[in-house]
Amino acid sequence: MHEHSTEKTFLSLLWLVVPIVLSILVICVTAGYCIYRRAIERAYRAQWDDYDYGCDVPEIQEWE
Repeated sequence: MHEHSTEKTFLSLLWLVVPIVLSILVICVTAGYCIYRRAIERAYRAQWDDYDYGCDVPEIQEWE
């Protein structure tokens, strides 16, 4: 009888802990993705900062 109540407590704790862990995981992944995107954007801007003319970049003809 005692094991059954322990198992019940464990299951109720599991239902409490699993959503919290999943939420933390989602927050970490989202934050990591945002930091990654920001770093890529910063590197891209630093690379194209010398000739940032939007879509009309004259240097493209030299690459062909």
